[in-house]
Amino acid sequence: MQASLNLRYKIELFKEKASNPYLGLIAGWEYFTLSSPLKQDLRTDVFLLTPYVGHTIFIYKQMIYLNPQLRAVFYVSPVYSMDNRVETMNSSILLPQVSLGVRF
Repeated sequence: MQASLNLRYKIELFKEKASNPYLGLIAGWEYFTLSSPLKQDLRTDVFLLTPYVGHTIFIYKQMIYLNPQLRAVFYVSPVYSMDNRVETMNSSILLPQVSLGVRF
């Protein structure tokens, strides 16, 4: 489960084209549960900050596009439901991503 606010700023580098880079930030809260048949379930609640940079590249008639993106995720103040479990979260991670989209 995640609830977040997503901000995105398009950089008008190529004025004649719709394909342009952008900067963004996702701020939110999420929780997830690790389940095991042998141990008690572990629930983790965490606040996260995710700055990112990307580029929208239209490949067909300003409608179909590729969207490469690089995100850095920072986990702030994770709270675990059990103190004696050995599972922990990294404080940050880099997430490269490429998506294919359609604009209507």
